[in-house]
Amino acid sequence: MQALAPPDPSVDEASQEEWEPWADAPGEPQPVVQSGGDDFGGFQPDDLDIIPPSGGAAPVAASGAAKKPSSGAAGASVAYLVLGLTPGARPSWASQEDTIFPFVPPKRCPSCPLSAHKFSTSNEYTKAPQAWWCAQRYYMEALDTLAKTHSDKHYYFLADADTVVFPEALQAMVNLLEHAVLEPADDLYMGHGRDLSVGRFIMSGGGVLIRGRTLRRAAFGGTLQHCAREHVNGSWCWRHLDWVLADCLRLIDVPAHGHEGFNQFINKCDCCKPPAVACHPVKDKERQRALSARHKRYEVSQLKAAWAQPCPDNAYKWGQSKQSLCTRSGRSKRR
Repeated sequence: MQALAPPDPSVDEASQEEWEPWADAPGEPQPVVQSGGDDFGGFQPDDLDIIPPSGGAAPVAASGAAKKPSSGAAGASVAYLVLGLTPGARPSWASQEDTIFPFVPPKRCPSCPLSAHKFSTSNEYTKAPQAWWCAQRYYMEALDTLAKTHSDKHYYFLADADTVVFPEALQAMVNLLEHAVLEPADDLYMGHGRDLSVGRFIMSGGGVLIRGRTLRRAAFGGTLQHCAREHVNGSWCWRHLDWVLADCLRLIDVPAHGHEGFNQFINKCDCCKPPAVACHPVKDKERQRALSARHKRYEVSQLKAAWAQPCPDNAYKWGQSKQSLCTRSGRSKRR
């Protein structure tokens, strides 16, 4: 793999990461498709390589008191979108019963309009290959399809092909959220949070948990389609996909919330320990399986509603990215 350019010391480390495995090598020439008008420049939803799935208004008050669990409550359901998953494959951490929705982005996409603003926060990604940028720009379309295809799910979990998800911990989390923390009208958008000049967002490699009603409200209300158009060849064309997801959810008054169970950069901290929900980046499949086996031994039945709750905004360490940290009493501390 070609080495990345030296990081810009004026830019935060949040974007310092290798190219994803499904993106072409930096500098490799790609055909350019000219954009036209306000549409997708010739690309339509059917052009997205979204593999058929396998397997079966008020923001959440992060610091609010947990509600009493419902007696006999059924387990909350989850659908996973996995960016860059090889067609026909399943993640090493997934069971045959898990609903997996792979998204293989197109490698060609319309050029950005000259009026689209570029961001210094992108750092080396300003020179990323076209395939990497296409993945960013078609992600909202994939989310729209996910929400409409699996409109019965309680939660959606977004991950990359090199994200290891720990389904036992995640299932415990969503069960607690659904039956002991959230009210029916509450929204949720949670993960490893970051606050940069582009606003607060969840770094998608570390996993993103979105409540079903939240994503469906954005999808069926037309917000995701609006965001997709702005991202493909509009004013958001040079924004990263996790920035745009936050932008899009802000349009329906849903803020980002941090949680220490999600970690974007386990190569920078000793932080992928039970009861983590997701860890990134782990490209080696054998290491993915080893981590999964280790985390399966953790007894998730001991987890309580206080663990599942989002970290209060004033207790979450939004200002750094090496580790997802919550300083509220009883929550994680730097290891």
